[in-house]
Amino acid sequence: MRGHESCLRVLHELGAATSLSAADAEGDARPAHFAAMRGHESCLRVLHELGAATSLSAADAEGDTPAHCAARHGHESCLRVLHTLGAAASLSAAAADG
Repeated sequence: MRGHESCLRVLHELGAATSLSAADAEGDARPAHFAAMRGHESCLRVLHELGAATSLSAADAEGDTPAHCAARHGHESCLRVLHTLGAAASLSAAAADG
């Protein structure tokens, strides 16, 4: 993804819509997790726009949501975008590891 919103749009146009909200091969992180941990708030907006809104609150295998990833990596702007888009704001899953 690397912050390229246009690539997300092309993937969607080519029929990869389900891949935009699916977990990776290990059942772990989703595109929204990667966008949040890398500070790509524009990609979070595009994912929401393209129908991957539920993945914005989805937990990975460790119990972390995209909000946890954004907070852990210091991306306040992503936290604000996630909140604006209606993502769950609970940080209880990450509380165990600080």
